[in-house]
Amino acid sequence: MSDRTASNTEASVSTPKWVIFGVLVLAACASILVVGEVGLRIAGVSYPIVSDRDENRGTARRPGVEWWQREEGDAHIKINRAGFRDAERAEGRVPGTFRIAVLGDSMVEALQVPVEQRFTEVMERSLTASRCLGPNRVEVLNFGQSGDGTAQELMILRHHVWSYQPDMVILGVMTGNDIRNNSKELQNDDGRPYFVMKDGQLSFDDSFRRSPSHIKTAGERLGYAVIDRSRLAQLAYEARSTWQKRRAVAKARARFGEPDADVGLDTLVYREPDNQAWKDAWEVTEALLALMHREVEDHGAEFLAATLSNTHQVNPDMAVRQKLMDELGVSTLSYPDERIRAAGEREGFHVVNLAPRLQDYVSKHNAYLHGFANTPKGTGHWNEEGHRTVADLLTEAICSRVADRP
Repeated sequence: MSDRTASNTEASVSTPKWVIFGVLVLAACASILVVGEVGLRIAGVSYPIVSDRDENRGTARRPGVEWWQREEGDAHIKINRAGFRDAERAEGRVPGTFRIAVLGDSMVEALQVPVEQRFTEVMERSLTASRCLGPNRVEVLNFGQSGDGTAQELMILRHHVWSYQPDMVILGVMTGNDIRNNSKELQNDDGRPYFVMKDGQLSFDDSFRRSPSHIKTAGERLGYAVIDRSRLAQLAYEARSTWQKRRAVAKARARFGEPDADVGLDTLVYREPDNQAWKDAWEVTEALLALMHREVEDHGAEFLAATLSNTHQVNPDMAVRQKLMDELGVSTLSYPDERIRAAGEREGFHVVNLAPRLQDYVSKHNAYLHGFANTPKGTGHWNEEGHRTVADLLTEAICSRVADRP
């Protein structure tokens, strides 16, 4: 074979430089991904998907998931096998134990504070120490879930709470958004259950089970599987979610015209509803409270509704409260609390209005019960002092209630 022929043969079988370069780039990228994945695991960085679709409530926490929450406050979160941020509890009745089940939304779940500082855990310790419930050991079970309305809380009562046979059920009513949450028209979320009034009776609307937002596609299931197994994918997913949340908050604050406005809370609840959508939302809410009361009594337990505090109601700066009252044309921010108390008097269930008592506390101590070091003070959820004060008030209310019994 001639030298020219050999040279041509070698040229024809040699690998193009661009292929070699591409392989090197891919190898480098793969190495970076592996190093990044290993590094994140060693550092303990993880952002798992913490919720999934649920056939009864629309959305539920994923049992066993753990993560750190640092957007508001700072706390390690661990979800128990039942799907709630609570200790593992034995099902059925536990001899010598008085059980209190607490339902509610993000104010009850309280992802912003360490679990031992949450009001339900503080109550558990206080009630046990006070012995106002007798020599029984006291367990306060937390069934809170962020974003829930009264309809979803009723579903939790039916499908989860009764397994633990509580002696008392406390419903935390967050008037700042629960009323709206209970209206399909106002909430505008087809991925959750609702109740509607038909012929004066509550009717369950389960159309969420057939909505596109509830049914996961094959692509979504694949995405969930990848994120579950990759810390890098979790980091990318978290970055995208954080950007979306901040964008939504910025838009909402610009719309409300307040730089420190508390996004997600309604101010129209502070006055008599003047349109049909809000009238219907209140009617459904009151009917749900009455229904929950009846179901709790039917199970031999006691029902207590506690109206929680919205940030404007307990801001120690009177000027902030007065500004909102002037804008709404009202003389008080207690309309939702008084309306729910009136519903309790009609239907025969006990109501504790926390906001007025908390307002007395902040006025006396010039304290902010909402807000953290990494959020504007006076906004968002209860801080540690807020939880401690709420626990004191609820402990007092429960002990007084027991003392008044024959």
